[in-house]
Amino acid sequence: MLLWRWSEWDSIDAVRGWVIEECEKNGATAWLLATLTSKGAANGKPFYFLGWSTLERFADTALIEKHAANLDESQLNEPERIGLQQFRRALKRKQAGKPDLSGHEWDDQE
Repeated sequence: MLLWRWSEWDSIDAVRGWVIEECEKNGATAWLLATLTSKGAANGKPFYFLGWSTLERFADTALIEKHAANLDESQLNEPERIGLQQFRRALKRKQAGKPDLSGHEWDDQE
């Protein structure tokens, strides 16, 4: 939510610049993916999703893809692991030409 507000208060370019710099020098890619992953619940069961368009708004997706490929899931905390898994899911959907997830596809785990 803070990234959205910041982009409204300042500019999306300022936010994107900061995110790219943090991912490049501080290894913040796992944090970013966790931060941009949304959580919902259906029938008491949690589900997660990352909208590709949200990622595109705040980051260079090619850069994130490069850094995500080098992440070791076993070294990540649970939110970061979920974020990485949802990034892979969103990337797979993007490559297959499928629409962005909106959160209503809670039972679609592909």
